[in-house]
Amino acid sequence: MNPHAHHTTLDPAERTTLPLVSVGRIALVVGLVVIALVWAISGAGEGARRFYFAYLTNFAFYLSLALGGLFFVLITHVARTGATVVARRIGEIVAAAVVVMVVLAVPVVIGLLFFDLYTWVDPHTYYHGEHLHAVEGKAIWLNESFFIARLAVYLLVWVAMAVFFLRTSRRQDETGDPQLTLRMERFSAPGLILFGVTVTLAAFDLIMSLDGAWFSTIFGVYYFAGGVVGFYSLQCLLLLGSQRRGALTGSINENHYHDVGKMMFAFTVFWAYLAYSQYMLIWYGSIPEETGWFIFRGASTADEHINIWSYVILVMLFGHFVLPFLGFISRHVKRRRALLAVWAVWLLVAHWIDLLWLVMPALDLGRGEAAPANAASGITPYLGLPEIGLLIGMGAVFMGAVALIGSRGHLIPVKDPRLGESLVFENV
Repeated sequence: MNPHAHHTTLDPAERTTLPLVSVGRIALVVGLVVIALVWAISGAGEGARRFYFAYLTNFAFYLSLALGGLFFVLITHVARTGATVVARRIGEIVAAAVVVMVVLAVPVVIGLLFFDLYTWVDPHTYYHGEHLHAVEGKAIWLNESFFIARLAVYLLVWVAMAVFFLRTSRRQDETGDPQLTLRMERFSAPGLILFGVTVTLAAFDLIMSLDGAWFSTIFGVYYFAGGVVGFYSLQCLLLLGSQRRGALTGSINENHYHDVGKMMFAFTVFWAYLAYSQYMLIWYGSIPEETGWFIFRGASTADEHINIWSYVILVMLFGHFVLPFLGFISRHVKRRRALLAVWAVWLLVAHWIDLLWLVMPALDLGRGEAAPANAASGITPYLGLPEIGLLIGMGAVFMGAVALIGSRGHLIPVKDPRLGESLVFENV
């Protein structure tokens, strides 16, 4: 790379900042108030326990968006690509919003310690027989103190990486030093490895361990793929929103949106491939410790195992893969901002439903005759005030953080050595 090479320059009249400090602060306050109200309305007993499961669903959702942004930043530097430079700052800002997830992680720990959010805390209440033996055998990993320590390490690693890239990139906005690009590139490869390890283990801990007897070696990648789909959808909406407010109107064009659309399409297919592979291999192996998790979530053709989550699976099949696959095939769709916005919202909703399907059925573990249940008994549909209220409340907090972080500087790397290449990028 020649760090001094420029194909063109940024238009001096281009608006690259948005003053959203007041909006961000209001969103943070409103979000925290909504979360507190949902908690108060949920009450005690089973209502409180449902609150923490709904909280974990939405925590995992917004965390995945921040991690998707961090992945985008890392992979951009690893590939040394110039095409995505104009969109990279949005990724840096969304990734940096993982800082607020540190605070939002506290209720997850409270749910772990006091509300049986994770059944392995008291395995004799929720498991018996071989399942109990399997959970007890994982006690060296699945215990409260080690879980909290690992969660703290994951968050520390993500915050450190996100802050490093954002601060270094913004320092380059001021100095124009091309060596800062090289510094970020040198860190990106080991950072990507560290990212992969921590995200995989975090997915195992936060979601897969909700049923301590179940395991899937592909689960971490599955969670990662859904998060990347969610991030590219959010990135698309943030770019569109910035342009509607008068920023980046000359820097971002249909070629860049086409690129974002292609990544949304690619990772939608990747997510579907992982979802199918995980289910197919477990179904083919027919090991009771593995199949029970899917049967409990309605993934069975036997009449006695069909439950409300069986219909959610159909929603995901068509809503998270079939319809987006058909919708994104056309090049025309990826270059039309209105259509791309519709699909971005669609995929964000689909990703949230996927996490709802992963998390909420675990609330019924131990009910009915089997523990963990391997039949339809005790299955309850969960889609009400706790789930929707926390989606809105945590979303306000997360987007408030994005607005505050984004208000502190430019929305594109204005002195990146590859900015010129990105400005004249043409998608074929």
